[in-house]
Amino acid sequence: MQLMRVLPLILAFLPATSLNATTPSPSETTRNDYNQETPIIWLDKSELPVSVECLIAFAWICMVASMPLVVIYMDGKNITRSQIINFAVMWVILGIGVYLFNQILLFNSVHFQTERSLTLVECVYLMSQIITTVGYGDITPAHAAGQIFVAIYVIFALLIIANVVSEVVDQVSGHAAEYAKDLDKVTTIKSFTPRPEEPPPEQKQETAKKWISKDPPPLPWNSFLSSLAVYGFFCVIGTLFFVNYPGENKTVLQGLYMSVITLSTVGFGAVTPVTEGGKVFGAFWMLFGSAALVGVVGSFSSLCVMSKQREEWDPVAKAEEHREALMRFPEELDGYNFMKFGLSVQHKVLSNTEFRTLEKAFRHLGPAADGTISKEDARRFLDLAEGD
Repeated sequence: MQLMRVLPLILAFLPATSLNATTPSPSETTRNDYNQETPIIWLDKSELPVSVECLIAFAWICMVASMPLVVIYMDGKNITRSQIINFAVMWVILGIGVYLFNQILLFNSVHFQTERSLTLVECVYLMSQIITTVGYGDITPAHAAGQIFVAIYVIFALLIIANVVSEVVDQVSGHAAEYAKDLDKVTTIKSFTPRPEEPPPEQKQETAKKWISKDPPPLPWNSFLSSLAVYGFFCVIGTLFFVNYPGENKTVLQGLYMSVITLSTVGFGAVTPVTEGGKVFGAFWMLFGSAALVGVVGSFSSLCVMSKQREEWDPVAKAEEHREALMRFPEELDGYNFMKFGLSVQHKVLSNTEFRTLEKAFRHLGPAADGTISKEDARRFLDLAEGD
């Protein structure tokens, strides 16, 4: 009974329209999709001449296949025969993919009126999404056979990425190893001029400080900031293009959002290229921008590894190691033993120039008539180098 008395009071507070409300039909609602480009329909044939399309596809394949070689060349290494064979195999597989996408397989898209094969521009545009793992999702295979082939192609794309990343990892490992050697290499050999007379103590100490450096080498901040600037450059270029290119009609925020999401290889697909020029630009821009991202990750990884090595480096412990190394030598050091001592402290293989420089350093120490210096002279030289 109490519930029956309260129910009219509750109904009195409800809006009058809520009792007679009806669900509006989809045609009566106003859609405000974030991706406003989806109604745009792409033509079945490209607006570009066939010769231009072929040139674009050829340039794109050459660029993708040569990416590992470029990384090796930029690192100053020699290109091996196996790497050249790898380049040729990648070229063939990419060419086969373009042919199948263009002639055999059928695709669906919100921009297509019916399922169809891709134009050459659309081929490189889609393959760029696959290679960079951006994956907008605006073009998808229409049938099971195409889906299987695209899935295999995705695996191949991961192998390409792994090939490039492995070269970057080698660079990071090499830079970290070189930095570790620089930290261990407390002795930094400079050019010395042999003097017949005995140098004064001040000059000996100055020479020793040049020979032995207590300061660790600097961290590669310039490399990291440079790679970050390159990545930012491609983000800005993408924003400017998609904001100003006729037909794209994107706002500055949409262009910036698209650039960052694309070049971070996330590729939500909310904002995508919609013009022929946008697809051509995007096919190359995605590759360059993603490569710039790999550079940022690689340089940042090197910076982190070297920072950790720098924090763990203890110059006092290194100096003690040098004294322990000196104790393993005889009381009188000739030129040969001095070379061994220099190598044990230097932790490296000397070049011909450095070897001759080390000989000059030995002569500068003023060996006796029998061509030897005492262990005490070598120890005193270390003490002078480590003094304030």
